[in-house]
Amino acid sequence: MSRLLLDRRQLVVGAAALAASCAGPRPPGGPNVLVVLVDQLRACSLPAYGERDLETPGFDRVFAEGTRCDRAFTPNPLCGPARAALLTGWLPEHVGVPSNDHALSLDARTFGDAFRAVGYRCGWIGKWHLAPPGQQHPHGLFGFEDWFASYNTGHRYRHSRYFLGTDPTVHRPEPADRFEPAWQVDQALDKLAEWQDAPWMLVVSFAPPHPPDGAWPEWADELPDGFPFGLDPAALTLRANVTVEDLLDGPAQGVRNYLLHYDGAILALEAEIRRLFDGLDALGLADDTLVVLTSDHGDLAGSHGLYLKQKPYDEAVRVPLGFRWPGRIPVGAWGTPFSHVDLLPTVAGLAGVPLAAPVQGRDLSTALLEGTELEAPVLMGSHVGRPELEWWSLRDRRHQYVRYTSGEELLFDMDADPYQLDDLSGRPEHAALEASLAERLAEERARFAVD
Repeated sequence: MSRLLLDRRQLVVGAAALAASCAGPRPPGGPNVLVVLVDQLRACSLPAYGERDLETPGFDRVFAEGTRCDRAFTPNPLCGPARAALLTGWLPEHVGVPSNDHALSLDARTFGDAFRAVGYRCGWIGKWHLAPPGQQHPHGLFGFEDWFASYNTGHRYRHSRYFLGTDPTVHRPEPADRFEPAWQVDQALDKLAEWQDAPWMLVVSFAPPHPPDGAWPEWADELPDGFPFGLDPAALTLRANVTVEDLLDGPAQGVRNYLLHYDGAILALEAEIRRLFDGLDALGLADDTLVVLTSDHGDLAGSHGLYLKQKPYDEAVRVPLGFRWPGRIPVGAWGTPFSHVDLLPTVAGLAGVPLAAPVQGRDLSTALLEGTELEAPVLMGSHVGRPELEWWSLRDRRHQYVRYTSGEELLFDMDADPYQLDDLSGRPEHAALEASLAERLAEERARFAVD
């Protein structure tokens, strides 16, 4: 790990001399940027990606009025590493966050640094999860110097608390039992009203539908009044890879009860996201704002007999991703494989913002604007010190190849088998394909300098 960090620091030091020449005024015609980051929201739980039980007009607006990325993936299906990657454009191992409970390296350069360098006001509201072990408040501002309200404690959605900047003083919403995302939207709209005289970049990071710590799988008390919002657990549609409804190694109440709460949290959050976008309209900012909507990773929610994340299956690694900028971003679906390490360089490219420090991710802004379909694969992995959760994976437009550190392999044809029920690894008729993907995986790991 130390070698990886040293390699990155050498690159950053080498690029530091360029920072002054790269910084400057806001690019002509550059947009405001609103990044809506959701915690543990899998793509398949939104109607835009095939969900049949929910109506989510707030989420849907971004996809209906912009570009929906159909092959977007987290580089690591765990909160801290996923966030480190999408904020910095580096695989999380290189910025100090190989797993949860690791602090983002103070020399890491983020969205906040990039946009602040060209004159944007930069803010963060919501879950952070990149503080040192045992600490809730951030240990640095990372460019979000105009407003930094971080929520980082236990995923409690009522009676929550937050911190301002790096100050450890605890602050609480008023009233104390208000649904946390509602308070966060209020903060966001207040800031946007205040910042109308200058370009801005704001990340609003919502914690639902991540289950509350210590309350899993029952989190009804953390949701707004009105839960379950008309949902009937008996009528919920189960994915084809949920073969047993009451899993012995899962919640005693079974998959349907888990989905009732998970889907209920999505609906509760959806109302606040809708209010956020309506507020953007009311402030007259919508046409001049690039909206990016995504999540850090997904949730297995009973698929393959598993819950939560850290596995290479689509429910855990595939995330929703949409870009909306009226008159600039095309409307429609885009199938290029996209990793969250590509998010910072791509958003910067769309906004015309130069990056003063190197990144590992790709600037896919031109391909997105032109609707060009690229073939390059994405690299994913999980590294938490447990054999069943230690793996690397390569995902291209059609196939997914997985290799665990134990030597176990998985191979799926995602066109023919979208629920990943038919593992093709070890079959003679697929040996050439498997070998080719294994070689490409090794090449990608070498390119990203990960052992």
